[in-house]
Amino acid sequence: MSGTLGFLNSAIHSNPSLSPVEKMNYFRAQPGDVTDVISGLPLTNANYEQFIKLLKECYGQNEVIINIHYTSLMDLPASSSQTLALRKNYDVIEKHLRSLEALGEDIESKMLVSLIMAKLPKEVLIHLTEQKNDDDECTVQLLRDQLHRYISNRENVDRQSSDKVDYKSSVGNMWSTSQITQFDSNTTTGAFLSETKLPQNLTGRKNMI
Repeated sequence: MSGTLGFLNSAIHSNPSLSPVEKMNYFRAQPGDVTDVISGLPLTNANYEQFIKLLKECYGQNEVIINIHYTSLMDLPASSSQTLALRKNYDVIEKHLRSLEALGEDIESKMLVSLIMAKLPKEVLIHLTEQKNDDDECTVQLLRDQLHRYISNRENVDRQSSDKVDYKSSVGNMWSTSQITQFDSNTTTGAFLSETKLPQNLTGRKNMI
């Protein structure tokens, strides 16, 4: 059973002082999936056992989904140190953590901290350790925040570097085009002058000189 169902079981279902209808009323007052399960059942003693059966089936399915998320996290390959690979792994980890939270799981566990760290390359772990204060406890939330900042900063640096390369390439192309244009202009002018013939009378005077 999940934590929620375990609490409801001990506080309501196992309470001998409550009648089946009273127990159903208590369950109905609970937020989330519990209310959805009981919403279609009339409040009668006869329906209480049916409701408990539906409730267990509902939360039993949640347990399967929870296990799938944990298994997916464990099977996730470790990331390389490339920014794109780090972002991809971070997004996958975040997806599973958010899903586990939505299913009522307490994700602040040492096991999950170790699991997440095992998916990171050594150089990233060293950087995160250097950025952490000595007094800070390494929690899942702290690790998520650190990873988010680190990857976002790397993406910004990569983007700026790419912009600089594009700018230099553009300037280089403009300079090459200018040089080619100037060369073509000079070549054309030289060819024009070399091909221009002097008038006959000027040619004769040149020979006399």
